[in-house]
Amino acid sequence: MTRLFPALISSTLLAATVGGCDTKVDQCNRLINAVNNHAATLADANNKLQKVKENPAAADEFAASIKAANDELAALKFKDEAVAGFANDYLSMLAQADGIGKRVVEATKSTDANLQKQVMDDAREMAKLEETIVSKVNAYCQGQ
Repeated sequence: MTRLFPALISSTLLAATVGGCDTKVDQCNRLINAVNNHAATLADANNKLQKVKENPAAADEFAASIKAANDELAALKFKDEAVAGFANDYLSMLAQADGIGKRVVEATKSTDANLQKQVMDDAREMAKLEETIVSKVNAYCQGQ
């Protein structure tokens, strides 16, 4: 099954933040740190979700990982409209991942090949969405 979180933001930003805590660099760093704080946990929970049939508790772990990432990211406030937009895009993607996670559980219990294919297709599309968000964040945050 396609991993739901294949990409990690591994952006190297401009040197150090100069000035106040609301600079573009600082806001980018806060967003990237919030996402990266949960990347390993989400990847691990996603790997376990692939074997939910053998370990039904994996679905709860996946949902808890999504919630933790969502809660941390939702608590952040950004003055920079672009960074705020990226955060909202990531929050939307997390909501989509949560839904797909629930459908993975449903699909593993089903013999419906169409359902299983649709869930796989949706997971692949969500992975592409994450890659797009990561690319946009990196381009914006590394830009002058």
